[in-house]
Amino acid sequence: MVSPTIVGGEKLTTDAQNPGAVHLVADWTPMACTGSLIGKRWVLTARHCVDEEGGYAQTPKGVVAGTIAMGGAKLIATRRVFLAPDGDTALIQLASDAAGKVLPYASNRVPLNKEVLEYGWGWTSPTEGVSPVLKMARAKTIRYADNFEFERGKDVVAKGITGSTWSGDSGGPLIYQGVLVGNTSGGLQDGKTITAETQFAMTSQNAAWIRKTTGIAGVIVS
Repeated sequence: MVSPTIVGGEKLTTDAQNPGAVHLVADWTPMACTGSLIGKRWVLTARHCVDEEGGYAQTPKGVVAGTIAMGGAKLIATRRVFLAPDGDTALIQLASDAAGKVLPYASNRVPLNKEVLEYGWGWTSPTEGVSPVLKMARAKTIRYADNFEFERGKDVVAKGITGSTWSGDSGGPLIYQGVLVGNTSGGLQDGKTITAETQFAMTSQNAAWIRKTTGIAGVIVS
């Protein structure tokens, strides 16, 4: 099972540059996946990062938020995990408030042919491990597609401009105009190609479920 993150792109230099990305911590690794803080006690991430069905993953111990450094802040414990009805998306309810910025999420589809931002801590090349600091890359939305991870739900496909996602950071945020529009699901990356394509599970397909579960309403993007 391969979880995407950033090949190419750029390293962030201050915690203030983190838009709301968090990294998930599991018993077997300090960097299991990435997610997005959509409320002080709510994280949106990839379903395959938390769903034990099929042996994909295990429920994370918690998340680290409010920092660009790997393990650079206190662990906030997981209270409960909720699996979305469509696509490769899940919610983690936290046991206490997390530090850092909170991302609004989109209740409608991100438009095509728009520049977006991808974030992640994961692998950066075939010979290097996960990044010690959060990375960001610019990409462009090019088409919609069926989700291949769980064979249900709709994704948006983004093609890298300055970088592309790769192994180690599923669940990470795709951001358009400051709004979370999707979470990293998977892609066709060889660890070298900055223009590779990645599929992102769109927040729009589960917007009603996110609002019902968290009490947090989405916003419209255009």
